[in-house]
Amino acid sequence: MNLYKKMPFVWVQNKIGLSWQITLTQLIELLSYKKSEKVGSVYKAFLAMKKIIIAVLEKAAKGNQ
Repeated sequence: MNLYKKMPFVWVQNKIGLSWQITLTQLIELLSYKKSEKVGSVYKAFLAMKKIIIAVLEKAAKGNQ
């Protein structure tokens, strides 16, 4: 029995319809770089995901997409 509905990015919804957002500290750090090209690479990789994989975002930040 699945009690949760999958939703885009880091939103979760339970069986009664209550939704909340999960915030990952690592994601915030990766999107806080002072160099805009790193932030752009991380954000682009993030938008392509349905499941957040921090290792992939870290590679994007290093320029290894």
